[in-house]
Amino acid sequence: MGTPIQVSDYRQQVIVNTVTNSFQTEHTNTVTSTKSFSLNGITYRLGRTGSLFRTTYSGQVNPTAPPSGWFAGNAVGIKKP
Repeated sequence: MGTPIQVSDYRQQVIVNTVTNSFQTEHTNTVTSTKSFSLNGITYRLGRTGSLFRTTYSGQVNPTAPPSGWFAGNAVGIKKP
């Protein structure tokens, strides 16, 4: 068990192509709380309450797992609408 250092509201959309077994996902996070933490004597805080960021992933499902699939993604900050 750990201590949450960032909590967000989370929305997700997933699109799966059942012919090719590929997928694309998009996740929007709104930071609802943050807590400072220390690592090697340096204090950090991830995000700011009210900040938004978006993560996207794309990949390929493997119907003959393992592994269950492969994916790559990224995250970027976004402006409030």
